[in-house]
This record gives sequence, structure tokens and C-alpha cells, in this order.
Amino acid sequence: MAEPGTVGSGTVAPRLFLLVYEGSWTVEITINDNGDTRSIGLVGRLDTLTSPNLEETLKGSCEQWQNTVVDCKGLDYVSSAGLRVLLSGQKIASGAEHSLTLVNVSDDVREVFDITGFSRILSIE
Repeated sequence: MAEPGTVGSGTVAPRLFLLVYEGSWTVEITINDNGDTRSIGLVGRLDTLTSPNLEETLKGSCEQWQNTVVDCKGLDYVSSAGLRVLLSGQKIASGAEHSLTLVNVSDDVREVFDITGFSRILSIE
């Protein structure tokens, strides 16, 4: 019998965190663990209101998981607060000799990374 929170193969079932602000979705954070990799999916906006929740999730992931992958497929917007959280995650992962990789970054979000120089600091695929 599988342990609570796991699927029959032992893989942890995806978890979903939803943040609501004034009746509209601002960001959706999903977490999926597989082997030595934790995937964090983002949908919506990463801004001053939503960054603190990602910061907590990303910090724990970068400290504990060999590989952290942030799927930005549904990420529409990143503010300076969001950039700070991603930079902090990168520093934590590097210090622990772990990796942090951003994937499926939209052209608009990539432009923010390029303009701010973060595309040279973060691992983006």
C-alpha cells in the first residue's frame, strides 16, 4: 500500500497552491517531485504579492533537491520582487552544489531577463 501523498510507484503526487488576490488569480504554483528533481510550475504573475510564497517554496527546494526546475510556461509577468526571488534561489542552489533551471520561458519574460542581465546569471533552457 502506498504511503499517504504518494502514487503507487512511490512518486509524490503533484501538489497545487493557489493564491487569490481581490477575486482574480495572480499565481498558481504546482510542485511535482520525481527522483532527485523537484519541478515547480508557475502560472500567472510573479510580483510583490506572490513572490513571498514562491520564495519559501524555492528556498526549500534549492536546499534539499539536487535539481530544481521552474517551469515558466504560464508565467505572464515578473517584477523586480520576482527577479530577487529567482536570484536568491540560484544563490542557494549554487551554494549547495545543486542546480536551478528555468524552462519554457515566454518571449516577454525572457526579455525581462535579458534587459536586467538575469539571462547571464540564471540557467534558462
